[in-house]
Amino acid sequence: MSYEYVPIKEVMLEKSIYRTLTKLSYHDYSGEASLSSIINDMLKEYLHTYVLSKRMGHMLMPKETVKTAIDEMDEEQIKKASIANATRYREGAIIEHGKPSLAAYLQLMKSFAKANGFDMEVSKNPDNDHPVLIISFQMGNKFSEFLGSTYMMLLQEFCDIDRIEITETALYVEYRPKQEQVVSHTE
Repeated sequence: MSYEYVPIKEVMLEKSIYRTLTKLSYHDYSGEASLSSIINDMLKEYLHTYVLSKRMGHMLMPKETVKTAIDEMDEEQIKKASIANATRYREGAIIEHGKPSLAAYLQLMKSFAKANGFDMEVSKNPDNDHPVLIISFQMGNKFSEFLGSTYMMLLQEFCDIDRIEITETALYVEYRPKQEQVVSHTE
């Protein structure tokens, strides 16, 4: 994806931040991390994760605290929490992308997975070429059920779910995007 860049004059950084950033760009052995790319990545993550998550009603908490709280919930409470969380993601898609869509939901999932240290992959099933979403939570069965149910609800708006597996550590969803229905109007 190609981006258009806008030079910003008179941006001032604290000296200690500038030194840290230049060390990061200097120590990147791939040769692809310029100071500009590091700052752009940081701003993207800040805007797409922290600002958006606050607007969606999320807050930063230790993983163990969240895991413990969810482990104390019964099935009905997890279901209600998943529905509320799906509503927050829907609102986030509207805020961030103007409307909910499969691409918007996947982008939000990716942003939050990255911010929370969850591994996420979207790939294709080699047997049938259907998209597959895999997220490793490593937070226990009830947490996987909570977030897995949230994500399943979101995907079902735009996809047919072929297979879903929720384990103690991960979520696996194989899906097929629904075809857009074209309505013809005759006059």
